[in-house]
Amino acid sequence: MAQSDINIDWQTKLRYISQRAGHVLESGQWTDCTFIVGNENNQKILRGHRLLLAMSSPVFEAMFYGGMAEIDKPVEILDVQPEAFKALLQYIYSDEISLKSFDQVCEICYAAKKYMIPSLVEQCTQFIWQDLHPGNVCRAYEFARLFEECSLLEKCIQIIQNATDQVLKDPSFEEIDATILRTILQQDRLSDF
Repeated sequence: MAQSDINIDWQTKLRYISQRAGHVLESGQWTDCTFIVGNENNQKILRGHRLLLAMSSPVFEAMFYGGMAEIDKPVEILDVQPEAFKALLQYIYSDEISLKSFDQVCEICYAAKKYMIPSLVEQCTQFIWQDLHPGNVCRAYEFARLFEECSLLEKCIQIIQNATDQVLKDPSFEEIDATILRTILQQDRLSDF
């Protein structure tokens, strides 16, 4: 089968635009922008399509079609992990995301907030709500504070108040931020510990 036959095949056999967009993302076909993602210890080059990205994010729209757009240069994104940015791209192209762990979700949510993709932020927040327990409540509190998720902050406080003993005994408690420790100590009501 010739290369042109393969191209026609996916275009006619993939029923939904999200499937076709996912195909061009995975194949790299017709990409017109390049990202250098991650810090120097963990850096990857990822490619995308300006139009699809701009359709999903006002930040990408300004980046690629705004008055100061530099479309010929690779875009450096040093504050997002490559896997989180790749997941963000997959979500933009396919409307699907595979959320697996608390840490992964926090990284993806950071990228979704940065690029103003509220539907992805919402999915990340829902994952954390469903995965919330005394073992990760301090990290969830930090996440909620960082991303200004007030209802999640309140839920974290409730768990800290009702399961103080479990929260304090969890190994992750030793790594908490001083702000969270102050918040815990300022609570009027803590369960016995």
